[in-house]
Amino acid sequence: MYLRAKDGHVKYGTGQSLGYNSYGPVFIRLDYPNEGDFDKYEEAKDEGLVPRKPDLNYNGLGDGIAIHGTNDNASLGFRASAGCVRMRNDAIREVSDYIMEGTLVIID
Repeated sequence: MYLRAKDGHVKYGTGQSLGYNSYGPVFIRLDYPNEGDFDKYEEAKDEGLVPRKPDLNYNGLGDGIAIHGTNDNASLGFRASAGCVRMRNDAIREVSDYIMEGTLVIID
């Protein structure tokens, strides 16, 4: 995949394109959001725990969340994604050896 700077995809703290292979060698899509997540989100909205945007609407719950590598190691440890768990490429390769479809993932 190629992500271009002109589309808003830049290396952390720079205007440089993420370029090719921005998700590293492994992309593990998570089952998020699922039905239970939508229910929890609605409950949180009802309890006033979800902030509103300036137009008073809510942000969506999200989608396409994954655990993956990166070609921008300087961004690791910073909020430089839209919710994904990003790892060094050598680490995500190792993790991928130990998981299979259906593996429960808990992010705490």
